[in-house]
Amino acid sequence: MNLFQADYVTISEVYTHLNATINAITTNYIGHNGILPNYRNFLREYVDKQNILIEDLPDFISQFVVATVESLQDRFPDSEILNSLRIFDPCELPPQYNQIHSYSNSEICTLAEFYGKPKKLNQIEYPALIDNNLLTKE
Repeated sequence: MNLFQADYVTISEVYTHLNATINAITTNYIGHNGILPNYRNFLREYVDKQNILIEDLPDFISQFVVATVESLQDRFPDSEILNSLRIFDPCELPPQYNQIHSYSNSEICTLAEFYGKPKKLNQIEYPALIDNNLLTKE
């Protein structure tokens, strides 16, 4: 992934690639919604060549993958907030002026919900940064 080697990275690219990475890891190595993992090409080829049953793969593979996904989710717990901040990037504006009236409504609601509530950090409570009702009316 060369995304983070680029000279300019937009907020929406970070959010999109974070979710794509988590989904790819989950699909390839954990499985979801009753669908078994496919173990990606290189691991699948190795398992097939060595005549290893999937059930015989060491548990550490799945434990490592689950820990990796959890780590990504822990490092970006508010990824919806991150994605909502993209409304401040002029590159994200809709291409047609007539689309501007509905642009960013859901993102503003997400930001208003997050920044419109007091936060607690290290036993210190900080007041809300904005009046979320006032912002969503604006």
